[in-house]
Amino acid sequence: MGELGLMLITSEVIPLLLDACPSFAPMWAESVHDNAADDWPTGRLNYQDASDFVRHITDLVLAGATTELPAIFAVIERLVVEGDVAVRNLAVIGYIEDLQGGIVQCAGLDPEVDIRPWLGPRSVAAWEQVKSHVGRAVMGADVERAPRGGPELARSKAPGSTTSAPSLFDPSSGRAPCAPPRRSDRWTRTRTGYSSLP
Repeated sequence: MGELGLMLITSEVIPLLLDACPSFAPMWAESVHDNAADDWPTGRLNYQDASDFVRHITDLVLAGATTELPAIFAVIERLVVEGDVAVRNLAVIGYIEDLQGGIVQCAGLDPEVDIRPWLGPRSVAAWEQVKSHVGRAVMGADVERAPRGGPELARSKAPGSTTSAPSLFDPSSGRAPCAPPRRSDRWTRTRTGYSSLP
């Protein structure tokens, strides 16, 4: 549990991940101010933090540097099990969904082979829910999904659903579209997406 035996809250997520994964500290130092959002309730762009961390996990797996992975995925399991609703949503939509998506796939990794085996049991259950697009309940909490869209994204229907749900899956290529380049590649994050630097 989090501080004082209570559920984990969003302000505890990054400190837990930094404890589990000290190699993320340089990337965190680079983005700590970029992802600050004084006008957001949490004061952070938590899902951008998650994307940055998933990029780091991807880099670790590609480099074969797996010593931190057990501790990283133990923290992700804790977020799913011990988090409040916001933390569970962040764990599932921010971390687990990103681990299945474009960042990992565009790096040439197979999420089922290279990522899924590291997950704890509750994280695997969330992984399967995300993968199958069935239901919106995650460990007893409703997942609040921000709308995704744009003409370039394929639309898919969840099995048994009567409404279309946005999907990052591109049926023409059989994989998710690639994530935008990193800031170091002359791109920068904005609150509405990515834009090129002058």
